[in-house]
Amino acid sequence: MVISANNFYSNMAYFSGNAIYIRNTLYKPQLSGSLVCAGVNLIGNNFINNFGMKVHNGGAVAAYCYYVTSTSHIDYGSLS
Repeated sequence: MVISANNFYSNMAYFSGNAIYIRNTLYKPQLSGSLVCAGVNLIGNNFINNFGMKVHNGGAVAAYCYYVTSTSHIDYGSLS
């Protein structure tokens, strides 16, 4: 996935990234040296006057990997 050439102006958030929030899911039993939880390129984006709450916010961009141990699971952690 590529996120490019965007302008993010005056975004605000209390938790987890005030402009972009990325949450990858990876099936942990298949984890190997060649399989990584990644694949998002941020290219040529502008972040202007974005702010978040100190300690709680991941900055303009927040990203993390959620490891699951079953192919059949309820995704309680999802915010979307």
